[in-house]
Amino acid sequence: RTAKTGPSFEGLVASVSRDIRPRTVLDELLNQGMVSIDANDLVTLNTEAFYGPADTDQKIHFFADNVGDHIAAAVDNLLAEEPPFMERAVFYNRLTPGSVDQLEEAARSYGMEALTALNSRANALQKADLEEPDGTERFRFGVFFYRQTEGSHPTPENGKQDDQD
Repeated sequence: RTAKTGPSFEGLVASVSRDIRPRTVLDELLNQGMVSIDANDLVTLNTEAFYGPADTDQKIHFFADNVGDHIAAAVDNLLAEEPPFMERAVFYNRLTPGSVDQLEEAARSYGMEALTALNSRANALQKADLEEPDGTERFRFGVFFYRQTEGSHPTPENGKQDDQD
């Protein structure tokens, strides 16, 4: 939470705004389950708390942006002689549910590692590029995991697989 040297939560809040006290921000983040404090007074981000915005309009907006950028990359790759964008997937079938459970857990872990590392790098580069006149580009990087039982389809009620009749 606090540190005599190096980064601290209080220092982070102060770098963003002097109008809100760090304890107020911390209390709100704790109330929402976004962070926790351990026995050593270390504030830890709860990455599982970030599943996207709760508001339906915002969910639709992020859905459209994510899918739109993915489709744009795929179309550009189809039309180009040499694919300009990374757009790859791994696909296997004939796996047991337990094996896919293991793969899904690994995908979540590897995906969060990649997203966290790239987010940190992008944040630092964006800060360095803020005053650059050619700072006009954006990017989107995402990961996903989808599973389906062969011969079934997802149901709208629960998003899980259901046998077709």
